[in-house]
Amino acid sequence: MVLPGWLHGARPNLTWSCLALSLAALGMTFNQRQQFLHCLLVMGMGLIIDFARISPLTMAALCGASGGVLAMMLEHLYLLPSTSVAMLLMVLSDQRTRPLRQALIRSVVNATLMLAATTLTMLLMQSLARLFGLNWGAEAWACAMAGGMAAYFAISLKQ
Repeated sequence: MVLPGWLHGARPNLTWSCLALSLAALGMTFNQRQQFLHCLLVMGMGLIIDFARISPLTMAALCGASGGVLAMMLEHLYLLPSTSVAMLLMVLSDQRTRPLRQALIRSVVNATLMLAATTLTMLLMQSLARLFGLNWGAEAWACAMAGGMAAYFAISLKQ
């Protein structure tokens, strides 16, 4: 999850990298570990594409919706379209045995829940970054995304 930022000019940050690794390790303890790993890989590929479009440094200047959770979710869809589509396609692939209409509805709901979990985790981690004086950048976002996915998988039931 932190590799896309490094590939596009973000400076490595040991604190965020270790936290992201810890969250990924936590996710690997879930019953759905294969889906979680798949999610991390798909999200990482989405970030590589999105950071090729807008560098992490530029994105840092653009991010920071002050309108709350909904505004941050909409900002994610706007600034990270490849990552957003990857989230939707990933949850859609989990619904392949269902009728198309039901699969699409469940996928949109699940992708929205994943985005909400990521956004709430991002808000929490931003607060922690301010509290501990940590740099907030591409690695922190990737860490928050990994944390949000871990939260999503921890609370979601296998459907």
